[in-house]
Amino acid sequence: MTFVSDPTVIPTDSKSTDDSRSLRKEELLPRLEVTLGEANEIRANVFVQVHARASDDAATINATGVVQGSLCGPFCRWSTTLPSRTVLRDLGKGKTVAAVATVGDPAFWSPELPNLYRLESDLSCGEKVVATWSQEIGLRRLGIRGHSFWLDGKRRVPRGVAHSLGSVDLTTARSSFAAVLQNWPEDNICTEADEIGVWLMARLWPDEGSKTRSSEAISDRLKAIGQHPSVCCVVLSMQDAVRLQSVICRRGTLLVGCEVDGVASPPEKIPSDIDFLLLTLSRGAVPHVDWINAHETLPLVAWEHCEEHSSDEFIRCRQQCDALQSRLAAWGVANSSERVFRDWAGYVFG
Repeated sequence: MTFVSDPTVIPTDSKSTDDSRSLRKEELLPRLEVTLGEANEIRANVFVQVHARASDDAATINATGVVQGSLCGPFCRWSTTLPSRTVLRDLGKGKTVAAVATVGDPAFWSPELPNLYRLESDLSCGEKVVATWSQEIGLRRLGIRGHSFWLDGKRRVPRGVAHSLGSVDLTTARSSFAAVLQNWPEDNICTEADEIGVWLMARLWPDEGSKTRSSEAISDRLKAIGQHPSVCCVVLSMQDAVRLQSVICRRGTLLVGCEVDGVASPPEKIPSDIDFLLLTLSRGAVPHVDWINAHETLPLVAWEHCEEHSSDEFIRCRQQCDALQSRLAAWGVANSSERVFRDWAGYVFG
């Protein structure tokens, strides 16, 4: 789990008395990075780091800066737990300003129990408050084991419904036990999914609809949605996965995948630090036979395209994922003469 957040309050520069210069540009303000460290059923370490983005501020902040605050929770829509407050403990001087909160009896985020914590923190240099942050976070234990996704100690096989840009009926998605694959999900959708418990797969495609987005825009969005525990997976193009390797390597438990054509022969090379592959299939198609032995260490998710369905028909689309699973299982048996083809990590329809 890694979250990167911008300050919610733009500070006044104590060195300037000119009002036109007293507010620094937002892009020059320090970023807050929140990372889940060692975590088990007894305790979880939540690390907070401040990264100065203006080179002339870095030395001052790293030399005199102190990050303070607290972590309060858990809060959950579907259960009641008495919240507790954990104070951030300063980690001393280092390459960055950092602190840690050791949460006892942590409540981790999952679609069944979407537990959230409220982080209130500020950065001080001497007696001056430089920046403040206020955000909700979820402690998410998500990773890859073998060819599968594992969340909070359990194997997860998401069955997703592809949804275009715009609003999503997340309440129906949750009641249908469906994940949602959406192009460029907006913050309000991610926040709602955090609160009610829906697995989101964010597809950050460079040319979606009438917009063409740069790698910088994709990088910024990748950092922003990392603060949402519901966004478990991000899907990139092969080209952007190569360009954004420096960003991907700091993703925490956010799983990053590449979208490839499943009907065509598998690509020979896959960008490093990629967690899974999303294979796109036309309606009723099966993967190219060479996928049987290709990229055997990576989990595979199948996406069957269907333009004529309504993405709000979550129950029917969820059933189509089950049908896709059966078809791919038969394909694997028919083409695997020596051993059974690996399990698929997930399925998407729409």
